[in-house]
Amino acid sequence: MEWAGVARQCMEYHKWAWAPFVAFIALSGFIVFNLIIAVICDAVAVIEREDEEEVSIADQQDER
Repeated sequence: MEWAGVARQCMEYHKWAWAPFVAFIALSGFIVFNLIIAVICDAVAVIEREDEEEVSIADQQDER
């Protein structure tokens, strides 16, 4: 069963029943968006850390 069908059935008895459904959808979308951003930020941090290690190793080899 789709959420829209459930919402319509609830709205037959309570006109304000759309609010929890919309709030749930908005909150779920916000959470998923933040998770995607967190994964991207983590990937960038890992790449930056690897680049810093490569530069550090290159500097140590130049000193020898």
